[in-house]
Amino acid sequence: VGTLFLAFSTSLPELATSIAAVRIKAPELAVSSVLGSNIFNMGVVLFIDDAVYTEGALWAGISQIHMLTGAMAVLMTAVVIMGLLTRPRRRPMRAWTFEGAALAGLYVAATLLVFKLA
Repeated sequence: VGTLFLAFSTSLPELATSIAAVRIKAPELAVSSVLGSNIFNMGVVLFIDDAVYTEGALWAGISQIHMLTGAMAVLMTAVVIMGLLTRPRRRPMRAWTFEGAALAGLYVAATLLVFKLA
């Protein structure tokens, strides 16, 4: 539950920024805000964490659940980047793209796995 609440609470600023960007008809700003924050957290923050962790390898001290959520975050970021690189996009349904459906499915799968493994 802590992992989900932490993910939700740290994503609220990006959600507010994305909603504001879509309202002013700047969807690129919404996507770049979320991706930039995510890549910063995975790159810079993990680098600093690894540099100051003195009890051995950082990855050896992480629980399996946190490794799972980190891997899912990397996979979801890859889905978004691949969606940006492959144009044009088709929508299988009116409101969903393939990338959106994949992200929703990965999120649900990660949530179920976290609760099953906890």
